[in-house]
Amino acid sequence: MDGVDDNILVPSMTYDRIIIDTQYQYDNSIIRYIVQNNNALARIQTNNSLFVAGGYTASGFNLTERHILHLTLTSSITNTNRFFARTDASTNHLKGNIYDIKIYNGVTLHAHYDMTTGTVQDQSGNNRHAELTGGTWITVDDGPPDDDEPPLKNCVSLENWETSGGEAVILIDEIPPESASNIRVTHLEQTSLLLHWTESISPDVKDYQIYNGSALIATVVATVSKLQPLSYQVTGLTPATSHVFTIVARDYSNNESHGVSSNIRTHGIYALSMNGSSDFVKLPLLTFDTVEVTCHIMHNGRGSTLMDARAGISTAFYGLNSSGNITHSTSLFKDGGYILYDDEPAYNINDAIGKKLTITLKLNIVGTDDINIFSRYTNNEFMQGKLYAVRILKGDHLVAAYNFTEQFAGSSVLDISGNGHTATLTGGTWVME
Repeated sequence: MDGVDDNILVPSMTYDRIIIDTQYQYDNSIIRYIVQNNNALARIQTNNSLFVAGGYTASGFNLTERHILHLTLTSSITNTNRFFARTDASTNHLKGNIYDIKIYNGVTLHAHYDMTTGTVQDQSGNNRHAELTGGTWITVDDGPPDDDEPPLKNCVSLENWETSGGEAVILIDEIPPESASNIRVTHLEQTSLLLHWTESISPDVKDYQIYNGSALIATVVATVSKLQPLSYQVTGLTPATSHVFTIVARDYSNNESHGVSSNIRTHGIYALSMNGSSDFVKLPLLTFDTVEVTCHIMHNGRGSTLMDARAGISTAFYGLNSSGNITHSTSLFKDGGYILYDDEPAYNINDAIGKKLTITLKLNIVGTDDINIFSRYTNNEFMQGKLYAVRILKGDHLVAAYNFTEQFAGSSVLDISGNGHTATLTGGTWVME
């Protein structure tokens, strides 16, 4: 098998044990599969030179030599299995040789693929013939290692593992998975919010535990692809209260990652009404690449600006033109930059006007500016609407945060991130929600 696109696909069947006579070459650049399917406890793979099987992890193997692997499950499952590639054969191919594959359910042999026959036909008589993609038939001089069947359940055995004395062993996984990342919040209200995070890159993560302070409030199952961000709706919160949310990744051996946390303050019962003619907020000089504004904007019949950083970043702005259409610098919101409305892309002006939502402006560069909120950087072209919150980030780091759902006196807007970046309010009227 060439490690590029060669693989063997066996049909779906019910089984509790797979025995593979094999030799392969791993590398540290990517996970590579010996056996892959849709059940994380029934896979065998290499991962950064570790040998991972059945949800267990071990090191110290010399897997470049020919050996026999036994994967024994605690109960029968029904699956289609692909050997030396991931399930859809798109990537994660493994380079090496396959000499023999046997698949059992209990003591019953359900399929047997003997490569000495020069085919992948099922030799068990059950007509479960496999499908070979690529592959090169070679001549070998030596026979297989001794094939003593392992007596233990929930184990993986390797006959020529020197430290095991040739006996089946239980591989105990005590390695914690990688943490989740990019925790953030949308749909922030008085008593609820929507948590988002990027999944752990560890392949054996089964779920994510969500804590509010020290209280476990939810468990969210991990996805198979690990490609899509996950989210969870938190309800029953107290208005105008700080909450520390922590997300912990947990694998199939119940090892837990370091938690990633975010301190979020729920909205109070107020909002700051901006008149569209003179009201605006001026932030101090900040270095950032992301601006999040929770607001309710309205078209006032003329050009107006929600966010403007053009004093420091020549094309960094977002607003409405005189026709009520969104206007911004296209160049800053592509090639890594983007605009989101409540964490979703929007292409219709109605998605942004006339409703409360969080507008996320992610630039494709890092810059420094004293940003104007609800006005142009020249303190004109004022936006009309309501302002609830502003968050400024640089990557995953929270630079500054401002809350307008709790009434305060004066023009100083405190930075609730704790970083001391006080902003200045001009005008504005407090209104009850």
